[in-house]
Amino acid sequence: MSFYVGDLCHVLPRRIMDTVMDNGGDWVDSGDDRLGRQWVYYEYDGEVGCVDDYTDFPEGYDEEGDRDKEMMFSIYPTWNGDGRFYDKEGNSYGVDMGCLGVVSITPEIEEMCKERESQGLGKVYSDDYFETTMGNPPSEWCSLPKLYRNGKGCFIIGERVIIPT
Repeated sequence: MSFYVGDLCHVLPRRIMDTVMDNGGDWVDSGDDRLGRQWVYYEYDGEVGCVDDYTDFPEGYDEEGDRDKEMMFSIYPTWNGDGRFYDKEGNSYGVDMGCLGVVSITPEIEEMCKERESQGLGKVYSDDYFETTMGNPPSEWCSLPKLYRNGKGCFIIGERVIIPT
């Protein structure tokens, strides 16, 4: 599995971004730890949603859910809103929605992620770059690098990517 790091509005399909935005901003932790929550977008039986705990899937999803439509992501607001930010290795991350995130790359968004990387809007990381650790809450189905924003506005993603925002 590969991951895209950047402003997720550049790569997530409109139906997913609409679902994320309809959550009313509940897609980030507001606690002191500043750890971005890990989410799974799903479509099931005419319903769409984002869950941060496997027990929140609709009843029957485990047996009949369409796993091909799932998308795992974590997102958190930047310190200074929109702009262009650079990690310690000089990679560029363009932000238009005031948030940075990490998403597992599925076939649906693979080409878009590569295109956005070539435009300097984000970065594609191979599956062996990060040690994927479970986020908040820990669960066995959402394996993403942790996304954390420290008190000084630096994003730390999977303990290897550091982006001052």
